Amino acid sequence: MVFIFEKESDQLEKQKGNEMAPITEILKDLNISEIESTLLNHLNYAHSRKWIYPPILLFKLLIVYAFRKCSYRRLINTLTVEDCRALDIQETEHGKFLIPTASNLHDFAYNRIGLEGFKKIMETNGSIACQHIRKGTGMVDSTPIEASRYDKFAEYNPHYECKMYKMHIFHLDQFPLYEIFSEGNDHDAPYAIPLAMSVIQMKPDFKDIKLDGGYDSFDIYADYWNLFRVKPLIDPCANAVINNEGTIERINHWVNKMWKKGGKITDTIENKLKFLYINGRKRQIGMYLRNQNLLNPNFKSEYKSRSDCERTHSHMKHTFNFRVKWIQNRSKELYMTLNFIAYQTLLLTRLVNNETDIQDLANYI
Repeated sequence: MVFIFEKESDQLEKQKGNEMAPITEILKDLNISEIESTLLNHLNYAHSRKWIYPPILLFKLLIVYAFRKCSYRRLINTLTVEDCRALDIQETEHGKFLIPTASNLHDFAYNRIGLEGFKKIMETNGSIACQHIRKGTGMVDSTPIEASRYDKFAEYNPHYECKMYKMHIFHLDQFPLYEIFSEGNDHDAPYAIPLAMSVIQMKPDFKDIKLDGGYDSFDIYADYWNLFRVKPLIDPCANAVINNEGTIERINHWVNKMWKKGGKITDTIENKLKFLYINGRKRQIGMYLRNQNLLNPNFKSEYKSRSDCERTHSHMKHTFNFRVKWIQNRSKELYMTLNFIAYQTLLLTRLVNNETDIQDLANYI
Protein backbone atom coordinates (compact mmCIF):
# COMPACT_ATOMS: atom_id res chain seq x y z
CA MET A 1 0.00 0.00 0.00
CA VAL A 2 1.51 3.34 -1.09
CA PHE A 3 0.36 6.87 -0.32
CA ILE A 4 1.37 10.04 -2.13
CA PHE A 5 0.78 13.65 -1.24
CA GLU A 6 1.32 16.81 -3.22
CA LYS A 7 0.10 20.35 -2.69
CA GLU A 8 -2.24 21.81 -5.32
CA SER A 9 0.05 24.85 -5.67
CA ASP A 10 3.02 22.60 -6.48
CA GLN A 11 0.96 20.79 -9.10
CA LEU A 12 -0.11 24.05 -10.76
CA GLU A 13 3.50 25.24 -10.92
CA LYS A 14 4.45 22.04 -12.72
CA GLN A 15 1.68 22.52 -15.23
CA LYS A 16 2.66 26.14 -15.95
CA GLY A 17 6.29 25.25 -16.45
CA ASN A 18 5.61 22.31 -18.71
CA GLU A 19 3.37 22.27 -21.78
CA MET A 20 3.53 18.49 -21.97
CA ALA A 21 0.39 16.66 -20.85
CA PRO A 22 0.59 13.47 -18.78
CA ILE A 23 -0.21 10.30 -20.70
CA THR A 24 -2.82 9.51 -18.06
CA GLU A 25 -5.01 12.21 -19.63
CA ILE A 26 -5.45 9.97 -22.69
CA LEU A 27 -6.51 7.03 -20.55
CA LYS A 28 -9.09 9.20 -18.79
CA ASP A 29 -10.83 9.80 -22.12
CA LEU A 30 -10.91 6.16 -23.25
CA ASN A 31 -14.15 4.18 -23.15
CA ILE A 32 -12.66 0.90 -22.01
CA SER A 33 -15.80 -1.13 -21.33
CA GLU A 34 -14.90 -3.78 -23.95
CA ILE A 35 -11.29 -3.99 -22.76
CA GLU A 36 -12.45 -4.21 -19.14
CA SER A 37 -14.90 -6.99 -20.04
CA THR A 38 -12.10 -9.00 -21.73
CA LEU A 39 -9.85 -8.41 -18.74
CA LEU A 40 -12.42 -9.47 -16.15
CA ASN A 41 -13.40 -12.58 -18.11
CA HIS A 42 -9.77 -13.62 -18.39
CA LEU A 43 -9.19 -13.07 -14.67
CA ASN A 44 -12.43 -14.89 -13.77
CA TYR A 45 -13.09 -11.79 -11.70
CA ALA A 46 -16.64 -12.67 -10.59
CA HIS A 47 -15.55 -15.95 -8.98
CA SER A 48 -12.20 -14.98 -7.53
CA ARG A 49 -11.27 -13.50 -4.17
CA LYS A 50 -11.89 -9.82 -3.55
CA TRP A 51 -9.46 -7.53 -5.33
CA ILE A 52 -8.00 -4.63 -3.35
CA TYR A 53 -7.39 -2.66 -6.56
CA PRO A 54 -9.73 -2.76 -9.58
CA PRO A 55 -8.10 -4.76 -12.42
CA ILE A 56 -8.81 -1.96 -14.90
CA LEU A 57 -6.78 0.46 -12.74
CA LEU A 58 -3.85 -1.96 -12.71
CA PHE A 59 -4.16 -2.33 -16.47
CA LYS A 60 -4.05 1.46 -16.97
CA LEU A 61 -0.97 1.64 -14.77
CA LEU A 62 0.70 -0.94 -17.01
CA ILE A 63 0.02 1.29 -20.03
CA VAL A 64 1.65 4.23 -18.22
CA TYR A 65 4.54 1.98 -17.15
CA ALA A 66 5.19 0.94 -20.76
CA PHE A 67 4.89 4.48 -22.13
CA ARG A 68 7.21 6.05 -19.55
CA LYS A 69 9.82 3.29 -20.04
CA CYS A 70 10.65 3.04 -16.37
CA SER A 71 10.72 0.36 -13.68
CA TYR A 72 7.63 -0.59 -11.69
CA ARG A 73 9.11 1.03 -8.61
CA ARG A 74 9.97 4.29 -10.33
CA LEU A 75 6.51 4.48 -11.89
CA ILE A 76 4.79 4.15 -8.52
CA ASN A 77 7.15 6.63 -6.87
CA THR A 78 6.67 9.29 -9.56
CA LEU A 79 2.88 9.28 -9.95
CA THR A 80 1.47 12.79 -9.45
CA VAL A 81 -1.84 14.00 -8.08
CA GLU A 82 -2.89 14.72 -11.66
CA ASP A 83 -2.03 11.14 -12.67
CA CYS A 84 -3.96 9.65 -9.79
CA ARG A 85 -7.09 11.65 -10.50
CA ALA A 86 -6.94 10.89 -14.22
CA LEU A 87 -6.62 7.18 -13.42
CA ASP A 88 -9.46 7.40 -10.89
CA ILE A 89 -7.35 6.08 -8.02
CA GLN A 90 -9.14 6.09 -4.68
CA GLU A 91 -8.53 9.37 -2.86
CA THR A 92 -8.48 8.64 0.88
CA GLU A 93 -8.35 12.35 1.74
CA HIS A 94 -7.63 15.53 -0.18
CA GLY A 95 -4.39 15.08 -2.16
CA LYS A 96 -3.75 11.65 -0.68
CA PHE A 97 -4.27 8.45 -2.71
CA LEU A 98 -4.23 4.71 -2.20
CA ILE A 99 -2.15 3.24 -5.02
CA PRO A 100 -0.69 -0.24 -5.61
CA THR A 101 2.89 -1.16 -4.80
CA ALA A 102 5.42 -2.05 -7.46
CA SER A 103 5.15 -5.74 -6.52
CA ASN A 104 1.35 -5.58 -6.89
CA LEU A 105 1.73 -4.27 -10.42
CA HIS A 106 4.41 -6.78 -11.40
CA ASP A 107 2.35 -9.69 -10.07
CA PHE A 108 -0.69 -8.46 -11.99
CA ALA A 109 1.23 -8.27 -15.29
CA TYR A 110 3.29 -11.43 -14.98
CA ASN A 111 1.07 -13.83 -13.05
CA ARG A 112 -2.50 -12.57 -13.30
CA ILE A 113 -2.77 -11.41 -16.93
CA GLY A 114 0.20 -13.20 -18.42
CA LEU A 115 0.88 -13.65 -22.12
CA GLU A 116 -2.48 -15.31 -22.78
CA GLY A 117 -4.39 -12.40 -21.26
CA PHE A 118 -2.37 -9.79 -23.16
CA LYS A 119 -3.13 -11.58 -26.43
CA LYS A 120 -6.86 -11.51 -25.63
CA ILE A 121 -6.66 -7.76 -25.00
CA MET A 122 -4.73 -7.37 -28.28
CA GLU A 123 -7.59 -9.09 -30.11
CA THR A 124 -10.14 -6.85 -28.38
CA ASN A 125 -8.20 -3.69 -29.29
CA GLY A 126 -7.98 -4.87 -32.90
CA SER A 127 -11.71 -5.61 -33.03
CA ILE A 128 -12.58 -2.13 -31.73
CA ALA A 129 -10.25 -0.54 -34.30
CA CYS A 130 -11.91 -2.55 -37.10
CA GLN A 131 -15.28 -1.14 -36.06
CA HIS A 132 -13.98 2.40 -36.61
CA ILE A 133 -11.76 1.93 -39.68
CA ARG A 134 -13.77 0.81 -42.70
CA LYS A 135 -12.41 0.36 -46.24
CA GLY A 136 -8.88 0.62 -44.91
CA THR A 137 -5.61 -0.78 -46.23
CA GLY A 138 -4.27 -3.97 -44.69
CA MET A 139 -0.49 -4.36 -44.53
CA VAL A 140 1.66 -7.23 -43.29
CA ASP A 141 5.34 -7.01 -42.42
CA SER A 142 7.88 -7.98 -39.78
CA THR A 143 10.16 -5.73 -37.76
CA PRO A 144 13.37 -6.58 -35.86
CA ILE A 145 13.43 -6.62 -32.05
CA GLU A 146 17.00 -5.94 -31.02
CA ALA A 147 18.63 -8.14 -28.39
CA SER A 148 21.85 -7.80 -26.45
CA ARG A 149 24.95 -9.11 -28.17
CA TYR A 150 25.46 -11.25 -25.06
CA ASP A 151 21.99 -12.83 -25.35
CA LYS A 152 22.71 -16.57 -25.71
CA PHE A 153 19.13 -17.27 -26.81
CA ALA A 154 18.92 -14.68 -29.62
CA GLU A 155 20.02 -15.47 -33.18
CA TYR A 156 22.40 -13.32 -35.17
CA ASN A 157 20.73 -11.90 -38.27
CA PRO A 158 23.28 -11.08 -41.01
CA HIS A 159 20.91 -8.64 -42.76
CA TYR A 160 20.43 -6.44 -39.69
CA GLU A 161 23.92 -7.29 -38.35
CA CYS A 162 22.78 -7.88 -34.79
CA LYS A 163 21.27 -10.47 -32.51
CA MET A 164 17.52 -10.09 -32.62
CA TYR A 165 14.02 -11.46 -32.55
CA LYS A 166 11.15 -10.56 -34.87
CA MET A 167 7.65 -9.24 -34.51
CA HIS A 168 5.28 -10.09 -37.37
CA ILE A 169 2.49 -7.50 -37.55
CA PHE A 170 -0.81 -7.12 -39.42
CA HIS A 171 -1.77 -3.43 -39.81
CA LEU A 172 -4.99 -1.67 -40.73
CA ASP A 173 -3.93 1.76 -42.01
CA GLN A 174 -1.95 3.29 -39.09
CA PHE A 175 -3.30 0.84 -36.54
CA PRO A 176 -1.45 -2.43 -35.72
CA LEU A 177 -4.10 -5.13 -35.29
CA TYR A 178 -2.14 -8.20 -34.25
CA GLU A 179 1.44 -9.42 -33.79
CA ILE A 180 3.34 -12.68 -33.43
CA PHE A 181 6.76 -12.82 -31.74
CA SER A 182 9.37 -15.14 -33.27
CA GLU A 183 13.06 -16.00 -33.53
CA GLY A 184 15.26 -13.52 -35.37
CA ASN A 185 15.95 -15.62 -38.47
CA ASP A 186 12.44 -17.01 -39.00
CA HIS A 187 11.13 -16.45 -42.52
CA ASP A 188 8.16 -14.08 -42.77
CA ALA A 189 5.93 -16.20 -45.02
CA PRO A 190 4.92 -18.91 -42.48
CA TYR A 191 3.43 -16.22 -40.22
CA ALA A 192 1.18 -14.66 -42.88
CA ILE A 193 -1.66 -17.19 -42.55
CA PRO A 194 -1.67 -17.33 -38.70
CA LEU A 195 -1.84 -13.52 -38.66
CA ALA A 196 -4.72 -13.53 -41.13
CA MET A 197 -6.61 -16.20 -39.16
CA SER A 198 -6.44 -14.01 -36.04
CA VAL A 199 -7.37 -10.80 -37.87
CA ILE A 200 -10.40 -12.29 -39.67
CA GLN A 201 -11.99 -12.82 -36.23
CA MET A 202 -11.95 -9.02 -35.81
CA LYS A 203 -14.30 -8.60 -38.81
CA PRO A 204 -12.13 -6.07 -40.71
CA ASP A 205 -13.18 -4.25 -43.87
CA PHE A 206 -10.28 -3.93 -46.33
CA LYS A 207 -10.20 -2.12 -49.65
CA ASP A 208 -6.81 -3.75 -50.32
CA ILE A 209 -4.08 -5.76 -48.62
CA LYS A 210 -0.37 -5.25 -49.30
CA LEU A 211 2.57 -7.54 -48.53
CA ASP A 212 6.21 -7.42 -49.58
CA GLY A 213 8.12 -9.95 -51.69
CA GLY A 214 8.83 -12.19 -48.71
CA TYR A 215 5.18 -13.29 -48.83
CA ASP A 216 5.11 -14.10 -52.57
CA SER A 217 3.49 -17.51 -52.29
CA PHE A 218 0.56 -19.04 -54.19
CA ASP A 219 -0.91 -20.34 -50.92
CA ILE A 220 -0.79 -16.88 -49.32
CA TYR A 221 -2.44 -15.32 -52.37
CA ALA A 222 -5.23 -17.88 -52.30
CA ASP A 223 -5.79 -17.94 -48.53
CA TYR A 224 -5.85 -14.14 -48.20
CA TRP A 225 -8.31 -13.87 -51.07
CA ASN A 226 -10.50 -16.58 -49.54
CA LEU A 227 -10.48 -15.01 -46.07
CA PHE A 228 -10.86 -11.33 -46.96
CA ARG A 229 -12.32 -11.43 -50.49
CA VAL A 230 -9.69 -8.89 -51.55
CA LYS A 231 -6.98 -9.50 -54.15
CA PRO A 232 -3.66 -9.28 -52.25
CA LEU A 233 -1.08 -6.87 -53.66
CA ILE A 234 2.15 -8.81 -53.12
CA ASP A 235 5.41 -7.51 -54.55
CA PRO A 236 6.42 -10.26 -57.02
CA CYS A 237 9.88 -11.80 -56.96
CA ALA A 238 12.37 -10.60 -59.57
CA ASN A 239 12.08 -13.86 -61.52
CA ALA A 240 8.27 -14.05 -61.42
CA VAL A 241 6.63 -14.97 -64.75
CA ILE A 242 3.10 -15.43 -66.03
CA ASN A 243 1.98 -18.93 -65.03
CA ASN A 244 -0.09 -20.79 -67.62
CA GLU A 245 -2.23 -22.53 -64.97
CA GLY A 246 -3.28 -19.11 -63.74
CA THR A 247 -4.81 -17.95 -67.01
CA ILE A 248 -8.56 -17.57 -67.42
CA GLU A 249 -8.53 -20.38 -70.01
CA ARG A 250 -7.14 -22.86 -67.46
CA ILE A 251 -9.50 -21.58 -64.78
CA ASN A 252 -12.41 -22.28 -67.12
CA HIS A 253 -10.94 -25.67 -68.04
CA TRP A 254 -10.89 -26.86 -64.43
CA VAL A 255 -14.30 -25.42 -63.60
CA ASN A 256 -15.77 -27.21 -66.62
CA LYS A 257 -13.89 -30.42 -65.79
CA MET A 258 -15.62 -30.53 -62.38
CA TRP A 259 -19.11 -29.84 -63.69
CA LYS A 260 -20.44 -32.84 -61.81
CA LYS A 261 -19.49 -31.10 -58.55
CA GLY A 262 -21.35 -27.96 -59.59
CA GLY A 263 -18.78 -26.11 -61.69
CA LYS A 264 -20.36 -23.57 -64.05
CA ILE A 265 -18.24 -22.02 -66.77
CA THR A 266 -20.78 -19.19 -67.13
CA ASP A 267 -20.31 -18.12 -63.47
CA THR A 268 -18.53 -14.92 -62.44
CA ILE A 269 -14.78 -15.16 -61.94
CA GLU A 270 -15.27 -14.72 -58.18
CA ASN A 271 -17.62 -17.69 -58.01
CA LYS A 272 -15.26 -19.77 -60.13
CA LEU A 273 -12.38 -19.01 -57.75
CA LYS A 274 -14.53 -19.88 -54.72
CA PHE A 275 -15.53 -23.14 -56.39
CA LEU A 276 -11.95 -24.09 -57.22
CA TYR A 277 -10.75 -23.17 -53.71
CA ILE A 278 -13.13 -25.58 -51.99
CA ASN A 279 -12.32 -28.27 -54.55
CA GLY A 280 -8.59 -28.48 -53.96
CA ARG A 281 -7.27 -26.00 -56.57
CA LYS A 282 -5.79 -23.47 -54.12
CA ARG A 283 -2.43 -23.10 -55.87
CA GLN A 284 -4.14 -22.43 -59.19
CA ILE A 285 -6.07 -19.56 -57.60
CA GLY A 286 -2.77 -18.19 -56.27
CA MET A 287 -1.31 -18.38 -59.79
CA TYR A 288 -4.30 -16.53 -61.23
CA LEU A 289 -4.10 -13.74 -58.62
CA ARG A 290 -0.34 -13.29 -59.07
CA ASN A 291 -0.80 -13.18 -62.85
CA GLN A 292 -3.28 -10.35 -62.34
CA ASN A 293 -0.68 -8.35 -60.42
CA LEU A 294 2.00 -9.03 -63.04
CA LEU A 295 -0.33 -7.90 -65.82
CA ASN A 296 -1.54 -4.80 -63.97
CA PRO A 297 0.22 -1.70 -65.43
CA ASN A 298 -0.71 0.31 -62.31
CA PHE A 299 0.56 -2.24 -59.81
CA LYS A 300 3.55 -0.16 -58.62
CA SER A 301 1.44 2.92 -57.92
CA GLU A 302 -1.21 0.85 -56.12
CA TYR A 303 1.42 -0.95 -54.07
CA LYS A 304 3.70 1.95 -53.09
CA SER A 305 1.89 2.89 -49.83
CA ARG A 306 2.91 -0.45 -48.29
CA SER A 307 5.91 1.30 -46.76
CA ASP A 308 3.49 3.14 -44.44
CA CYS A 309 3.65 0.15 -42.08
CA GLU A 310 7.42 0.67 -41.75
CA ARG A 311 6.76 4.23 -40.57
CA THR A 312 4.35 2.80 -38.00
CA HIS A 313 7.06 0.37 -36.83
CA SER A 314 9.48 3.27 -36.45
CA HIS A 315 6.96 5.36 -34.51
CA MET A 316 6.03 2.40 -32.32
CA LYS A 317 9.66 1.73 -31.41
CA HIS A 318 10.35 5.41 -30.77
CA THR A 319 7.35 5.68 -28.44
CA PHE A 320 7.86 2.39 -26.56
CA ASN A 321 10.86 0.28 -25.61
CA PHE A 322 10.73 -2.52 -28.19
CA ARG A 323 14.08 -4.05 -27.26
CA VAL A 324 14.69 -7.15 -25.19
CA LYS A 325 18.07 -6.20 -23.77
CA TRP A 326 18.38 -7.25 -20.13
CA ILE A 327 14.97 -9.01 -20.14
CA GLN A 328 14.90 -12.65 -19.01
CA ASN A 329 14.28 -15.09 -21.83
CA ARG A 330 11.00 -16.33 -20.32
CA SER A 331 9.65 -12.76 -20.16
CA LYS A 332 10.66 -11.40 -23.57
CA GLU A 333 7.49 -12.19 -25.48
CA LEU A 334 5.29 -11.09 -22.58
CA TYR A 335 6.84 -7.63 -22.30
CA MET A 336 6.95 -7.08 -26.06
CA THR A 337 3.25 -7.97 -26.17
CA LEU A 338 2.57 -5.57 -23.28
CA ASN A 339 4.32 -2.77 -25.19
CA PHE A 340 2.32 -3.64 -28.28
CA ILE A 341 -1.09 -3.48 -26.57
CA ALA A 342 -0.04 -0.29 -24.75
CA TYR A 343 0.66 1.28 -28.15
CA GLN A 344 -2.66 -0.06 -29.47
CA THR A 345 -4.58 1.32 -26.49
CA LEU A 346 -3.20 4.85 -26.85
CA LEU A 347 -3.89 4.90 -30.60
CA LEU A 348 -7.36 3.52 -29.94
CA THR A 349 -8.19 6.45 -27.67
CA ARG A 350 -7.30 8.94 -30.36
CA LEU A 351 -9.08 6.86 -33.00
CA VAL A 352 -12.42 6.71 -31.19
CA ASN A 353 -12.15 10.44 -30.48
CA ASN A 354 -11.80 11.08 -34.23
CA GLU A 355 -8.34 12.65 -34.00
CA THR A 356 -6.80 13.45 -37.39
CA ASP A 357 -3.42 11.85 -36.65
CA ILE A 358 -3.88 8.97 -34.20
CA GLN A 359 -0.11 8.53 -33.88
CA ASP A 360 0.50 12.05 -32.59
CA LEU A 361 1.72 11.30 -29.06
CA ALA A 362 4.60 13.79 -29.02
CA ASN A 363 3.03 16.12 -26.44
CA TYR A 364 2.54 13.49 -23.74
CA ILE A 365 4.85 12.38 -20.95
